[in-house]
Amino acid sequence: TLLRPGSAEAASALDRHCRRGIAKGVPSLGWDLSALYLTEEERPGGDADDKVRRYVLATDPADVRRHPAHLALAELADSYITSLESDGAFPRREGEEEEEGRRPGPSALLWAWYLRAVLHEQAAEHAAGLALVEKCIGHTPTAVDFYELRGRLLEAGGDVRGA
Repeated sequence: TLLRPGSAEAASALDRHCRRGIAKGVPSLGWDLSALYLTEEERPGGDADDKVRRYVLATDPADVRRHPAHLALAELADSYITSLESDGAFPRREGEEEEEGRRPGPSALLWAWYLRAVLHEQAAEHAAGLALVEKCIGHTPTAVDFYELRGRLLEAGGDVRGA
């Protein structure tokens, strides 16, 4: 990303992107956003005193759990869920007019649950992810994406037979 992580511009862009993906029901949103989990790594260079720095994608659940992008995404998803459950609208942003894109379609809460379940999967928080994906299945039992995520969470949690 060309935006400085942690900046107001980056947070606003992330919020807009998530709202759009949730409103459209994009199942891959959580995995698309995992590309933001970059960490800096130092490796020995050609010389004994030389160090090479490069960016690598955080894949270890412990690294993902404490990554600033994951924390920001989890906070956004939680705020969406709270707001959508209480009044059927996304949380109001500073300076936003009353109805300026706040009221998405009725499936937005479902996709906010799904996004948060994927974030739990990435952080190896299997029980919390399963609870949310079960809500998704209860809401729309015909969507195959929910069963796929449920299977991955069960398998990662050690229940291979249940997966």
